[in-house]
Parts: sequence; structure tokens; C-alpha cells
Amino acid sequence: MSGRILLPGDHIPETAVAEGAQKDPRIVGCGIIRKDNFVTANRPGLLREEGNKQWLRVSSRKYWPQTGDLVLGIITAKSTDSYKVDIGSAEPANISMLNFEGATKRNKPTLKEGDLIYARVIIANKHLEPELTCVDEENRARGLGGLTEGGYNFVVPLDVAHRLLFPQYPMLNLIGKDIKFEITIGVNGRIWVNAPTPKEILAIRKMILESENVDLKDIKAFVDRSVAVLKGVSTAAPEPMEE
Repeated sequence: MSGRILLPGDHIPETAVAEGAQKDPRIVGCGIIRKDNFVTANRPGLLREEGNKQWLRVSSRKYWPQTGDLVLGIITAKSTDSYKVDIGSAEPANISMLNFEGATKRNKPTLKEGDLIYARVIIANKHLEPELTCVDEENRARGLGGLTEGGYNFVVPLDVAHRLLFPQYPMLNLIGKDIKFEITIGVNGRIWVNAPTPKEILAIRKMILESENVDLKDIKAFVDRSVAVLKGVSTAAPEPMEE
């Protein structure tokens, strides 16, 4: 089944869904929705499977919000009690100023246009603007909120972001063996990264962007070469000695 190209509206066969539900309920991700006992594609892409997870590999930067998504967004406008946020979707998202940890009507966040936030989608409806929050059910941030302390943000294809978010994908751990860095990844294809030097930040960005065309089996060698270039170590094979 994995590797099949799906178009919007295509179903994964009903028999596969039923078998998955009995043994190991399917977890659906990017590009796939579950409705009326069907798993259906809501955008074009290549079907991928790993264990009980199914998602579409979508070589696109266009994002369709889904409830529960963790996204990176940029504040684009401010009103009396809310912010407009660009999350890369067709419509800007909205977030109430009360949807931040510690916020009250008298103590509102001090974010401004251009600031980056990490938030959760709580409303995703084609008839409404997406709604975001930066707190959980206990009004705690748990890592959500403004990312205003340095760093660099950039956009990648959606499938690159989703690959980086899989715990089994080794690339970030491999980079972390040689470079100390912080990273926040949104399923909407935005990434924020911070490291001790601008050179290291740009090197990490370059590795992430170029990883789109690197097979899993080649990731370690790819990271090793990239880190060696960053450190100024030659990766060329030694020339044979003359006899």
C-alpha cells in the first residue's frame, strides 16, 4: 500500500482500514482525514506508512490546518483582544490574547507584528478562520508561546517538516552530537532554529533543506560530510602515495 499516489477524495481501501482498526488503530497524519469509517486523502501526495501511522508525503508549502496541529506562525496584525497570525494557510489564523499562559484582561502579552509564535490549532473549519491557542487545558504553555529570543526561522516543504518530527528519524540527533542547538518545528512547514553562532545556524538550515533528497540510509554520511565542511575538515579521499 505504501508508495501509492493519492489524490484528494481517494480512499484507502475499506478492508485495510477495518484490519487496522481491529489490530492496531491507525494514526493518520499529514494529508489524510478519517471520516465515516474511511481514511481519505484531502490533498495530493505519496502514501507512506510506518507501523500504524499513515501520512502523505506532500512536496508542497501550502498548509491545510487540522485540529490539534502544532504550528509556527508569524504575528501579522494586532487588535484590542487578539492577533492575526500567518501560518501558511489560505486564511490567516486568529489567536485570543487570553490564550497565552498568565494572560488576563489586564495583563496581556506584548507580542508585536513580525514576532514568531508556536501554537496549537483548536479550530480548523473551511467556513471559519483557523483558531489557535498557546496553552493547554490547564492554561499552561508547555513549550508553546512566543519565540522572541534570537534564532532564525525558515520554510521547508511539508514532508520535510513531518519527517523531522518522527522520533525515529535520526537527523537531528546526529547533528546534535556536534552542534549544540535548539529547534522548533511546525507541521505547517515552518522551522525555528537557534545555535551559538550564525554560521552554525545557517549550516543547520542548509542540512535541513538539502535533506529532502537524501535517503534514510544515507542520512548519517550526509550529516557527517556537512559537519566536516562546517568545521573546515576536508572530506576528499586522500591521494595515493607515489612509489
